[in-house]
Amino acid sequence: MWERPCGRPHASSRGFVGYWGRVMARKKSKSKGPAFLTFNVEYEDGSVTSNRRVSNDLLDQSFGAKLEDLALNAILDQDNDIAQRSGHRRSKIKKITRA
Repeated sequence: MWERPCGRPHASSRGFVGYWGRVMARKKSKSKGPAFLTFNVEYEDGSVTSNRRVSNDLLDQSFGAKLEDLALNAILDQDNDIAQRSGHRRSKIKKITRA
């Protein structure tokens, strides 16, 4: 007959070993939330771009800046990158709203 292993579950180099000596999967960690925020951008020429993604790293409000101002700067940088690669400039941004 089988002998029941004594002791509690422990971690090994093969992974987490359960009560009966079998390797078990570890619990998945909880996500920290979305990595991006999305914004709708309206330009002065009437064109609209929806769901422009801005990284949360660029939206750090620890220095008291407004979220829309930080998003505006990030989207302007994105537009300048796109304009530099394509050779076509966008018109000025009229309004930014969070999607």
